Amino acid sequence: MIGRIALGGGIAAAATAGAGYAIARRLTAPAGPRTFDLPARGIEHDDDDLIVLDRTDQTTAPGIYNLWFEHGGWAQLSTEIVDRGPTRVARRVTGTAPGLTPKVGDRVSWSGI
Repeated sequence: MIGRIALGGGIAAAATAGAGYAIARRLTAPAGPRTFDLPARGIEHDDDDLIVLDRTDQTTAPGIYNLWFEHGGWAQLSTEIVDRGPTRVARRVTGTAPGLTPKVGDRVSWSGI
């Protein structure tokens, strides 16, 4: 009797873990291949680097985000949003993949993950 209860508990635990994994994967994995539809409009150098992007709902959203570059690499952006007129914003670059130097015209994919 105890063996059957233990077996039933093990099966229930495995099913719960499997369902949890499936839900977590669905929430965090991209639905399809990345689209690199956001061009870098400018790179500004002061104390740190700023990357100028088109003003969109994503690029003006508060928070820390990443840009994934079409040619490989990534850049992490700060929470700071700098106004660059009605169609542009700049975001401060706080980190990059080793060897990455963002350039004007680079095509990137926006990521909140």
